[in-house]
Amino acid sequence: MPDISVFSAILWFVAGLAAGAAHVVALWPNVQWFMMPGRRAAAVAVMVVRLLVLAAVLFLAARNGTASLLFAAFGVILARPVALRLMRRYTGAAPLAAIREENARS
Repeated sequence: MPDISVFSAILWFVAGLAAGAAHVVALWPNVQWFMMPGRRAAAVAVMVVRLLVLAAVLFLAARNGTASLLFAAFGVILARPVALRLMRRYTGAAPLAAIREENARS
């Protein structure tokens, strides 16, 4: 890694993890608000903020260099399955495979 130090790479990876986790975790209340007629404006605002924060982190990483962008993007990609697994425990939702199996039986 000629243009980025190990410490900087770790920081961009952690920033990507944090931004990706926040993006995915904020999906749950966002979807809940979209289903309530009186909260749709708030849902749109949260959605816009979610996307802007993620875009800002990736933009800053890109301004810092290609390697920084790759490490931040890798953090965002890895944050998704981890956050979804944690959210499944929090919400008590069944895994997708179990839902498909139940639908196939009926």
